[in-house]
Amino acid sequence: MMALGLWLGFCLFMALQDRTPRGYVFLSVGHMASIIGFPAVVDPRNIMSVAIVRIQEIPLAIASASFVHWVILPRSVTAQFLCRVDL
Repeated sequence: MMALGLWLGFCLFMALQDRTPRGYVFLSVGHMASIIGFPAVVDPRNIMSVAIVRIQEIPLAIASASFVHWVILPRSVTAQFLCRVDL
């Protein structure tokens, strides 16, 4: 548990040091390790099943968001974005 806490702290520190979109990667890595690792502290035998389910959730979420954007709400935000950039 101490190692997970240190890892999450390190990822948070790196995300705060790197204020570019790349900093989000550090936050994602830290949160992913927390979501997978902390339940394994209580029952370490299930770590692989938790990790596999989490890996399956990510493409499913990407596919769901793409479907909603493509079929249900196909509006583009490019015009609104360019309008705000011109201001």
